[in-house]
Amino acid sequence: MKSWQDGKGFSRAVGILAGSTALGHLVTAVALPFVTRLYTPADFSSLAAFSAVVGVIGVAACLRFDIAIPIPTRTAEAANLLSLSLLVAGSISVALALILWLFGQQLTALFGDRLSPSQMLLVPVGVMVLASYSALQGWLLRDCLFDTLARAKVGQSVASAGAQLGLGWQGLGATGLMLANVIYIGGSSLWLGWRGAGQHANMLRRVSIRRMIALGRRYDRFPKYSTLEALANSASIQVPLLLIAAWAVGPEAGLLLLAMQVMQAPMAVLGNAVGQVYLSQAPAAHRDGKLAAFTAEVVRKLLRLGTGPLIFAGIVAPHVFPLLFGPAWARSGWLVSWMTPWFIAQFVASPVSMALHLTGRQRTALLLQALGLTVRILAVAIAAQAVPSFIAESYAVSGLLFYAVYFAVVLRVTRVRLGDLCPGMARTVAVTSAWLVGGTVVAWAAVMLPRWPLA
Repeated sequence: MKSWQDGKGFSRAVGILAGSTALGHLVTAVALPFVTRLYTPADFSSLAAFSAVVGVIGVAACLRFDIAIPIPTRTAEAANLLSLSLLVAGSISVALALILWLFGQQLTALFGDRLSPSQMLLVPVGVMVLASYSALQGWLLRDCLFDTLARAKVGQSVASAGAQLGLGWQGLGATGLMLANVIYIGGSSLWLGWRGAGQHANMLRRVSIRRMIALGRRYDRFPKYSTLEALANSASIQVPLLLIAAWAVGPEAGLLLLAMQVMQAPMAVLGNAVGQVYLSQAPAAHRDGKLAAFTAEVVRKLLRLGTGPLIFAGIVAPHVFPLLFGPAWARSGWLVSWMTPWFIAQFVASPVSMALHLTGRQRTALLLQALGLTVRILAVAIAAQAVPSFIAESYAVSGLLFYAVYFAVVLRVTRVRLGDLCPGMARTVAVTSAWLVGGTVVAWAAVMLPRWPLA
């Protein structure tokens, strides 16, 4: 396992993951203007409801044993944790399928009829592939197999774009978007499983029910606290989307979903890459008593690399969205501007949030996520009653409040002082300012372009 002290190794790992994710998002970006013309905002609203249900359940379907996989020093223990994660996820998916088969008609009403009973049956499949991907990703992160993860990310985007375009061309509407979502995650899970099986294949002989039960007891803090935390974290993002889909007039959830997909691109390119490398190397830093220094270094890099692109997106989106995606999606661009402060806070806080688990603060993480869930649902519910036209904007503001508090708690737990973040801040301000100027120029050009006579 590579040391956290190897700065070149850290940068190389982030570069590999960020580069592959950027390539994947380039594929998605090229396809998205065509996708938004094959599907309507109402189709995206149904996808938002489907993704919300799968996201809430799938993120906790392994009972969070998946995030414990990189922690053991012995490979045999990690293999048993991987097997335990997949076994638990499979059991939960089967139980979910039975529930939806028996009560599908009744449950559709909870989602404002955004999902039909037949579409609901895709949910257990989505949950299983999402949980499997998370567990297998933890296995490969343990061995720092960033190249394999990079290929999977590119393959995800190609498969998703191809499926969305092909199924949209066939006129499958919302169901096509849901099938594409399952293909997007499922194909990568199969790839990671095939590649992961070639690593330490002899460890499969060391997997047994007895060992899985023993490790389940040793890491019982993860299902006890992290499962509820993961549910609260995912629910704080997804449940408001469900409520907006059910309560808002028109396809507000679909417009919001497109805005979130665009804003998540910089998050995925850099934030997720840094977060995965942080998860693979932070345990060693913690054992060496250097977690504070390592966390401060990661936060400084996040501020420098991510703040500028997110600000750029927030400035240009209102003016560029109608040109790229069509007039029907103009409101999505304005929602991007509202979400920019939220995503900046999330971009910095999320990658280092695993420090709470490494330091045994699962209960703190759970309380934070419960707070976030409460604040976001209250914000959406109040807006739905008082100012319905402001319902999506209220969701964005509540996201900023939550991640600002979360980041402050992570800094306190890791004992990172604000002064530790100051080195290199002048360079960060300069880079961010360049993005701000660039965004202003592009926005001005987008406004003036329709006024210029064609030569």
